[in-house]
Amino acid sequence: MIVDECKIGNTRIKVCDDACVKTQEEIDRILARVAKIIKKALSGT
Repeated sequence: MIVDECKIGNTRIKVCDDACVKTQEEIDRILARVAKIIKKALSGT
């Protein structure tokens, strides 16, 4: 279910509550994945 929606420039952002993170381990795994994606994007590879 979409709980919020906004637009920044040409980017449309939809916030969904379909998945709930329940443990600190899940949070850490998600943050590590996000960090890896951001580092890759910033390095240009």
